[in-house]
This record gives sequence, structure tokens and C-alpha cells, in this order.
Amino acid sequence: MTLKRLLFAGGLVALAIATALYFQPALDRSEMDASTALSADALYEAMAGASADQNSSYLDQVVSIAGRVLKQDGQVLILEPGVACRLEAMVSESEWKAGDEVQVKGRVLGYDDMYEEVQVDFAIVE
Repeated sequence: MTLKRLLFAGGLVALAIATALYFQPALDRSEMDASTALSADALYEAMAGASADQNSSYLDQVVSIAGRVLKQDGQVLILEPGVACRLEAMVSESEWKAGDEVQVKGRVLGYDDMYEEVQVDFAIVE
């Protein structure tokens, strides 16, 4: 009988731990400090055409990117030469014009071969 109670108690503890881990809030990457500051050109050159080993230093890292706006499309701010930053907050369509200089902080997702862009999410304009 005590073995059944012990197994039942162990199961309850495991269930409680699993529930706590499942409902743990996700990290807010927009509030994290940037690990590196670089220009959009430097990030694009490092990610485009590089092997997975070469660009792994920026993958899943929060970086601060300085660059010139190419265009804004909804929540996506595209910096020259091809860094697509998905912004956290909704912005008006006339917030930035082509040619404006901005400083953006966000997490680097990787290089998209199809669109030839570096993808950045959780982006905020500093």
C-alpha cells in the first residue's frame, strides 16, 4: 500500500512541475540588453551567403542594428540592404520614410534565401 502512495505522490509532484513549466511566461526579448551593436550592412554581409557555422554567432541573439530605412510595410521595417525587422508595436504607415536613419534592437532569426533578407523579430526602435 505504501508503494502505491509513494508512486501517487511522485506523480502529483511531476504533474505540478510540468504544469508550472508549461505555464511559465515567455521571455520578453524587447526588454533584453543587446549583445552586439552593428550596422545593417555588417549584419547583412555576415548572414548572407555564410554557412550555418559562420553566422551562428548572431542567430537567436538580441542585437542593436543601425541603418537606413528602405521601406515600411505594416509592422515590418526594412533596412538597407535587406534587414527585415518585425516590430513589436503597431505603428502608423507614415512613421518612417525611406532614407530615415534608425536604431533598431531585436532578435536575429536568420537569413531568408527566398527574399534575400536577414529576418529580425521582437524589434523595437531605440
